[in-house]
Amino acid sequence: MSRYDLSGWNVEGLRFTFFHLENASLSPDGLWKKLTKQQNPSVLHPPAAPVHMAFGPSADGSKNVAVQFALPTRIDIAIQPSSPSVEGLLSIGSYDQSIADLRAMLQCINDELSSGALRYAVGIVFSRKEADNCAASKALSTLINYEIPDGSQDFNFQINKPIWADDSGQINRILRCAIGQIQNIAFDTSGPASIVNELVAQVEWDINSDAMNKNPIHNPLRLIDCIFEQLDECIRGGF
Repeated sequence: MSRYDLSGWNVEGLRFTFFHLENASLSPDGLWKKLTKQQNPSVLHPPAAPVHMAFGPSADGSKNVAVQFALPTRIDIAIQPSSPSVEGLLSIGSYDQSIADLRAMLQCINDELSSGALRYAVGIVFSRKEADNCAASKALSTLINYEIPDGSQDFNFQINKPIWADDSGQINRILRCAIGQIQNIAFDTSGPASIVNELVAQVEWDINSDAMNKNPIHNPLRLIDCIFEQLDECIRGGF
């Protein structure tokens, strides 16, 4: 049973990040192929894109999987919706299923995750549409049990809560909330067919290990387990 009442909220996206000692053998397209067990991702390089990335549909086609190298030593793996599916909002499914899908993918790259790893992070974003700012403020206040002023507009805040795990090292919990406008753009064969502005409330939980660590993690897979355990504790037990 979740500490938070997530009815009416959908999982907009899920991200796993790892920092490592620079490794020339790693590439976005190579990791994407292992994660999805498929071939021929779309690949973008600077200057055509801000970062070097590979992306394409998951094995069952229900989601998009993107792997990007924002820095030579930082790799982001993102699970994203293939199309708007919840009242026009982006959604990758339930919390439990989304986490299960990501964990299954990560099992395919255990060696890459373990080699020279310095830091890990996982982030999940929940969102819901609201009619106005007052309704969005109330929805956030109810969800996180923290009073947000009625009518907050273009509002965001962040709460940091460092904790200590076992000998795997320090883990930090971050909770971010926001209210703002988004644009849903529908395309047809000739390009954008419609653009709809939506008011959305968003909540993101970000669980990450020590940003100051400079040495390879001695028990990396255990630390990954700890991070997912802390995320689950946040969702089910409270921040």
